[in-house]
Amino acid sequence: MKVIMYHYVRPHTDFANNKSVLPLDVFCWQLDFFSKTGSIIHPAELFKPGFQPEPNQYLLTFDDGLIDHYTYVFPELQQRGLSGLFFLNGKNFAEQRLLNVHRLHYLLANCTAKALESACLNLLEKYPLVPAYKQRFEASVYEGLQQEEVISDIKARLNFFVSPQDQDSILEQLLHQFGIDENAIMQNFYINQTQAAAMQQAGMYFGAHGYSHYVMSNLAAPAQRSDIDQSIHFLQQWLPENQPLSFCYPYGYHNSYDEFCTSYLQQKTACAFAVENRSLNEADWNNNRWALPRIDCNRFLPD
Repeated sequence: MKVIMYHYVRPHTDFANNKSVLPLDVFCWQLDFFSKTGSIIHPAELFKPGFQPEPNQYLLTFDDGLIDHYTYVFPELQQRGLSGLFFLNGKNFAEQRLLNVHRLHYLLANCTAKALESACLNLLEKYPLVPAYKQRFEASVYEGLQQEEVISDIKARLNFFVSPQDQDSILEQLLHQFGIDENAIMQNFYINQTQAAAMQQAGMYFGAHGYSHYVMSNLAAPAQRSDIDQSIHFLQQWLPENQPLSFCYPYGYHNSYDEFCTSYLQQKTACAFAVENRSLNEADWNNNRWALPRIDCNRFLPD
């Protein structure tokens, strides 16, 4: 089975240098392609007793609760009688602020890389990199992506190499410095509770994606437990209809979560998804259900 991972899906690309944006027409092509070459399964299939993945199956997953998923993805799925698994955070909704990962997307789209790099380096004199984080991630993050080296460096520093608390402070200051109005963006960036409820009623499934979208392995065990619990509690309060619970690791790299995280999720969820560009096989499902591989949607493009 191929589990496909989506983020932004929209008819126009307004995030320069962002490899997470898939044009809507390509998404529609993918739905048709997956349906012709196999079957797109409903997320409910995962939770049926005795389920085993098959090579010709596809599962569609969508991260971060973006407005794209209601405005563009949901109608296309409904039109074809399909469903997807949508992973929500919580802090962005509860606190009415952008997640840090999306703050950085806006900065990269609206500032020159050189100007942003200079501003980052100035701030990192006050908020230094954490050596253990840098050692853990510097060889693996953004490897193989076709983007400018300076952009990869900025993303690695701000997403992975600083503490979560320093990440909050740095990105708040950068948004202010470059005149980006976070409150205005928030008005139409994520799905709201009414939209999510309508999607759920129409057969879409929802899972947890961490409360704050922090790198889980950069949090101590008590903080990981708290973040997971908050994420699950938010989801269950926001969408009270009872669905089997799954989890998706923020960022999803194999080193962005640890043994404590997977062990705790085994107590709380039915399965958890990471990012690894390969098919999900029976061995994964039977023996490693809290580190299931997902394939980036940009691996499937028309000729």
